[in-house]
Amino acid sequence: VHGDSWLFMFGELVFYFCILGSGAAAAKHFWSPLRTIEELTPIAVHGGALSPEALFWGGYAFAIMNMGICVSGLWAAAVGSRDAKRGFVLNVAVVFAGFALVWLAHGQNTGNPNHLRQAAKVGAFGALFVGGFCAM
Repeated sequence: VHGDSWLFMFGELVFYFCILGSGAAAAKHFWSPLRTIEELTPIAVHGGALSPEALFWGGYAFAIMNMGICVSGLWAAAVGSRDAKRGFVLNVAVVFAGFALVWLAHGQNTGNPNHLRQAAKVGAFGALFVGGFCAM
């Protein structure tokens, strides 16, 4: 794919969307873990509060994971290598595919009544990222 084709441009847009999305997710999990966990895993919220374990995994650990993904994308952007960018987008696609499968198979354990919708949404983003990877 040539650098000036619309397909390549699509891949580049997906690449930068992954960076922005992972940075936003890191901030969301770090600064508002209660709201995030209430939305995704209501069973972990008791009386408007989170257990220390839920705060650790749903807040800080997910924030750190997303920040790591974001920094990897920023590094790939700084290097400017097509292969680095493709590797980054593939990594994000695999993460989303994995989360979609887990939402589908075990989402009912979260207490989220919309776990199948969440699986479909996460899977759709994963498919978008695979498309971006293939387009680059």
